[in-house]
Amino acid sequence: MASPTATDAQYVQETVGPILAKAIAEAAMLKPENPINFVGKYLLDDIDKKKAEEEFRLTIERAKEHQVAWKEAMEAQAKREKEEEERRVARVALEAAQREKEAEARAQAEAAQEEED
Repeated sequence: MASPTATDAQYVQETVGPILAKAIAEAAMLKPENPINFVGKYLLDDIDKKKAEEEFRLTIERAKEHQVAWKEAMEAQAKREKEEEERRVARVALEAAQREKEAEARAQAEAAQEEED
């Protein structure tokens, strides 16, 4: 097996150094009966903590995506409802105009009929 290089040491220092230093410091402070098991459990607990944090982050991210999708759906529904209401109002106005026109036509016909009589 080759001897560790400066690059190897730097890699270990950057990747596991911080958590390993915390684990060893905690073991030194608490002086557990089995410090190797303590450090191992500390590292495993840290992995579980990081997994939980990542799951939480993903849950929040998904919730935000669902919130955006829900908002977009509500806005689309509101737009459809507004357009439908505008069409209904236009239809009612058109029907009213047609009834008014028909009433005018009847009034003119009645007036013409009265003039003939």
